[in-house]
Amino acid sequence: MAHIFAIANRKGGIGKTNVSFNLAGVLAEAGFRILVVDMDEQGSLTSILTGQKSLKPGIWNILYDFIDEDKDDGERILAVDAIRRTGIDKLDLLPSSKMLKNLDRFFTDFSESSEFLDIALEPVRDQYDFIIIDCHSSFKLATTMALIAANGIIIPTECSDLSIAELAETVSFTQEIQQKENPDLALLGVIINKFDSRRGNERIFHDEIQNKFKELVFKAEFRDNNEYAEVSIHGQPVTMSKPHSEQADSYRAFRTEILQRINYSASV
Repeated sequence: MAHIFAIANRKGGIGKTNVSFNLAGVLAEAGFRILVVDMDEQGSLTSILTGQKSLKPGIWNILYDFIDEDKDDGERILAVDAIRRTGIDKLDLLPSSKMLKNLDRFFTDFSESSEFLDIALEPVRDQYDFIIIDCHSSFKLATTMALIAANGIIIPTECSDLSIAELAETVSFTQEIQQKENPDLALLGVIINKFDSRRGNERIFHDEIQNKFKELVFKAEFRDNNEYAEVSIHGQPVTMSKPHSEQADSYRAFRTEILQRINYSASV
């Protein structure tokens, strides 16, 4: 049964997609079977892996069929129908759609809609070791669906005052989901992304994150450099495009910490 991680933070521009992509890559490097689910209407992860931001069938079609009264169960699009192989060994994609921007408007009247992603992924969970959900920068329905489907959330953050404020809001939102809708959701941790220790303000906020969130902060962290920022252009995770780089080593350390935090060796 797959471990499902939501990569989420309400603040945009902090590199959630980059973290999702490279985490998927480093787990695949270790031989794990990975599915990435692009729940962001912007489709950045889908674009990295396919060159297109919106594909059909994709996650939108699967979710919409839950409320399409013109289709019976035998006509519904399932996850297995929409999953695509990628050029990366052991890494598959459930692609995004620009139609995801309509999710809240179309699904408002359906009381169980927040559980639809969880239900949609159920038939394919045994096919993967890890499912990674790249979330939109909001607390709208798409993110709620992801957190209800997940059993762990990883929160990327930058070292800035706005990032720290949104980090606290994301932790609070996670706790609300835990209490009301998904008691199995674990707050796996906070990962510092795009950190530049040469900037004095960033060092101050780095220490503030460490002091405020303590053991939640992963020891691994990702430095800000051009090579890291350009990884997605090549459509390969950093462990493939720059296998001997500092960033690749950081992602391997990140992988080790995650496996320790979920006690993976004891669960297989």
